[in-house]
Amino acid sequence: MKDRFFQILYLIGALLTLVAAGIAIWPDFESRGFSQTFTGKDRANLRCPIAMTTDEVSEVSINLRNPLERRIRFAAISFVSSNNQASIPAEERQEVFVEPSSSEQLTWQIDQSNRVYDNMILARIYVFQSGRVPSQSESCGVWLFESNRLANSGLSGQTIYLTFLGISLIFLTVGGMGASNMKNPLAIIDRSTGRPRAGVVFTILILIALACGLFGFPLAGVFIILAAVLLMVALIERPSGSLDI
Repeated sequence: MKDRFFQILYLIGALLTLVAAGIAIWPDFESRGFSQTFTGKDRANLRCPIAMTTDEVSEVSINLRNPLERRIRFAAISFVSSNNQASIPAEERQEVFVEPSSSEQLTWQIDQSNRVYDNMILARIYVFQSGRVPSQSESCGVWLFESNRLANSGLSGQTIYLTFLGISLIFLTVGGMGASNMKNPLAIIDRSTGRPRAGVVFTILILIALACGLFGFPLAGVFIILAAVLLMVALIERPSGSLDI
């Protein structure tokens, strides 16, 4: 009975962590095909929040570094989804002068007027070539939480996401360690059978997918989530009912 409790706790944690990984991955994945009018030679240093609420005004920002020994002018143009129109983005151009071996930051505000697909905001920034500094571009996506569904809690989207992620990881850790009876819970190979412990492999896949979402590798994250879901189905449908955690 105790083992079953921990197994259920583990499955709940695993499912919630998969959802958290999906929230981080899917908007970025959608942004990869968004407004490809310009494609830079290098990857820009673009920063976006993972999530925000419909009541929030947040921003996307890009850090521009001048590696040359002279002052140069950077020109950047933003493409941000607008009024549920992914195909007709809002455009805004900004320019900034950057001193030698220095950096400057450009920011663009985003809010719920930029939503698309009901719960996402997509953005792409293109920086034109400046002298010997090549052009740059990058895209990102933001998950949008509905404030009215959260009883207008006043919490930021980032706080809600991190709280959800923390609870998910606690359930995953406590359930996994309890179901494995604390006997070397991180061992990938079961010494008694010589076979991989599917539950541990599944947990590793979830955490890698989460890392892909948090560090901007959405394509890899999508494939890893698919692999994790298939393994989860196989674990649940085992005739023995054992999760082999």
